[in-house]
Amino acid sequence: CSIVADGPLRELAVGDGKMAAELCNIVMGVDFREGGGERKALHQLCDMLDAQRLPYLVRHLHIADYVFFVRGEGCCARDRVAPVLIERKSVEDVAGSIRDGRWEAQQARMKSVRKLGGGAYAQCRLIYVLEGDAKQRRVHGGAVGRANLHVSLERVENEMQALSAKGFEVIKTTSLRDTCKAISGILRQVAAECVSPGSTAGGAGGGGG
Repeated sequence: CSIVADGPLRELAVGDGKMAAELCNIVMGVDFREGGGERKALHQLCDMLDAQRLPYLVRHLHIADYVFFVRGEGCCARDRVAPVLIERKSVEDVAGSIRDGRWEAQQARMKSVRKLGGGAYAQCRLIYVLEGDAKQRRVHGGAVGRANLHVSLERVENEMQALSAKGFEVIKTTSLRDTCKAISGILRQVAAECVSPGSTAGGAGGGGG
């Protein structure tokens, strides 16, 4: 299944020179709508990635908010997408997604990679990064995010707690900066697992679709 389409907004290229040696064969794909897109927090996030000298590129991702591209070895080798998908949600995003039906649909798309990808993707890590405290995002009437969403604190908390039972890894963060730190940790972990000699991480999964 196609995971990524062309169309960069920003990137820090692999081989930047100031980049850690262990990250020279991996790059993180960031969806161009992440953080509300270029008019909101996307560039703030990219600034943080730049400051850490983490290799990334902004693209239109069809599944998840973050994926990891591993460079193939040899002149004929193809780059591949590591079997790790990350979806980031602020608690306000969770409430909005529940309201408009995207919450379940996004989970289904992420799980579809395990069914359709085969090989290493059958055990693909599906990660939710949940940012913020729902209790601190209540508005008048008790809803989370915006009053017109009509999504209660109890509903938001129950849905987030249910993710683990559905097979998702859950990482909780307090802010965008905290989220960036968590994602950079996953990037380094994926690099250690997928770029090492003899790695068996799955075949090609990206490519303009």
